[in-house]
Amino acid sequence: MNRIDTTRERILKAAFELISSRGYLGASTREIAQQAHVAEVTLFRQFANKESLFTEVLRSFTSIATLSELMHQLKLRPFKEALGTLIKHIEANRNWIRILSIEVNHAPDEMKNVYCDFLKQLFAALTDFFTHAHECGHIRPDLNPEHAARAFHSMVFGFFHTEGLRRIKLDRDTEHADMVDVFVDIFCQGTKTLD
Repeated sequence: MNRIDTTRERILKAAFELISSRGYLGASTREIAQQAHVAEVTLFRQFANKESLFTEVLRSFTSIATLSELMHQLKLRPFKEALGTLIKHIEANRNWIRILSIEVNHAPDEMKNVYCDFLKQLFAALTDFFTHAHECGHIRPDLNPEHAARAFHSMVFGFFHTEGLRRIKLDRDTEHADMVDVFVDIFCQGTKTLD
């Protein structure tokens, strides 16, 4: 790895951390440069402006590539285990999802395109997963796999929004691990084939 790549990666990592905690407007390029241990002018040698830095952060930290590979592996696992693993994978990428969710409403078109592409790919992967589950008899024959994908997305992302995507402390004692088990149970029970 050469020096330019190392510098670029440090800037991207610092930008990702600051933007996920403070938002796009709250993270200044000066602070990003300081956290990356570079001069602000170096940041602008790597990225034309803050918008291009932000767009590259979104592209660099996306979980879509790993999600696609994960979906292939999940099809080989028992349905209940696969759902739990999927929720944990999504939760592990919550900072990236937080950035998209919070910033998309006032983001430039390029960033909105990144968000829309992410959602399209996410729904395609989830629909493929639930289509496989449907074909294997893991979910009811009358349940449309696309509807299952949307319900799953809404349930999991709804939880992340209320329990941490927006960094709100709700004084709840519920552990995330417990909630993963609850979601898996609710989803399995609600979608299972009736005897």
